[in-house]
Amino acid sequence: MLKVRSFPVLVSLLALLGGAFSSCRDGSVILASTASPGNGESTITTSTMSSTIPDATATVTPVPVTLTPKPLPTETTTSAVPAWVWYQEVEPAIDQGESSGYALVTDYPAVLYQTGYDAAVSGARRRTLPGDEVYISYTRSETLNGVVVYEVEEGGWISSQFVQPVTPSRFGGIILIEMPASGFGWMVADAFSYGSADIEAGGRKTMHWHRRYSLFVVHEVAEDTLGARWFMIGDEEWVRDQDFAFVSSDMPENRNAADGRWIEVDLTQQTLTVFDEGRMIFATLVSTGRERGWTGPGTYTIYHTTEKHGLLSPDPATIGNYYLEDVPWILYYQGSWALHGAYWHDAFGWPNSHGCVNLSLADAHWLYTWAQPGDWVFLDW
Repeated sequence: MLKVRSFPVLVSLLALLGGAFSSCRDGSVILASTASPGNGESTITTSTMSSTIPDATATVTPVPVTLTPKPLPTETTTSAVPAWVWYQEVEPAIDQGESSGYALVTDYPAVLYQTGYDAAVSGARRRTLPGDEVYISYTRSETLNGVVVYEVEEGGWISSQFVQPVTPSRFGGIILIEMPASGFGWMVADAFSYGSADIEAGGRKTMHWHRRYSLFVVHEVAEDTLGARWFMIGDEEWVRDQDFAFVSSDMPENRNAADGRWIEVDLTQQTLTVFDEGRMIFATLVSTGRERGWTGPGTYTIYHTTEKHGLLSPDPATIGNYYLEDVPWILYYQGSWALHGAYWHDAFGWPNSHGCVNLSLADAHWLYTWAQPGDWVFLDW
């Protein structure tokens, strides 16, 4: 871990001058952190000292002078212009609590037992869950006969020996207050930025390392000599298309305010945006089908909603034999295709679903409370 700092020089001299001193710090390069490096500048404010020249004929009695350093500026004393606020974060999903959660079943077939004690000793069975990729939700846990057991939401118990708890993603999208002129986007991979929009032409990495899910306003979009897109996120600071999910400020093609309310899914960028009366009001990252044909592009409408339901693979031979228990905030738009929360992965911004449009729990909850049957859903490459 490399940290570079510069420290105050001539502090005593600045204090005598009554100046306000701020130290110089150029930030840290920490590959596993979310630090955002600074610009390395320091500001020294000096005061202007005024005096009255005494009468040459008067008797001057020396008076001791005590110089008190000026206080460092604070939020209450500074007159800096407030930062531009163009979005607000989505409220986190409701915390399930310490005794409840989700888990991946690691032993197949996935057997549920009649009681917690039965689960601890492999006693009386209740039922067997379908699928060979099974996720469950549990409402509480107990330790019985020296074994931690979970009570499953849909009835029955399972031993902790046969499951691996999973933690849902903490990622959340944004509610837009004002749209940046050239768009915005998220890092979808941990990566350096570059000093220009063309590696082949000599663009070098900056010392700025950006973590996945970092959000940036885009100032300019450019193409390099190979035709790849680059996004300018700061002064002489560019990120590659492969590391970034971009949301354009332009109205999607063939849409207008007359369309009213709709949901837009960009299958290329793996983003979802929500429009109301022609204005984008929400944006986030999603995960669509792992294979190109698993999530079909097209124009659809929401025809059914449900807060929570188990999802069973409609085509085990093609998309996998899965069972996902208690999938939250489901918006069906075509057959078994739906937009819904996904507690079992944290790969938003990349294709990673069995065909549905996966959202984080926080985003799925927001979308569920906004959407209604009949709303348009557009999926396009």
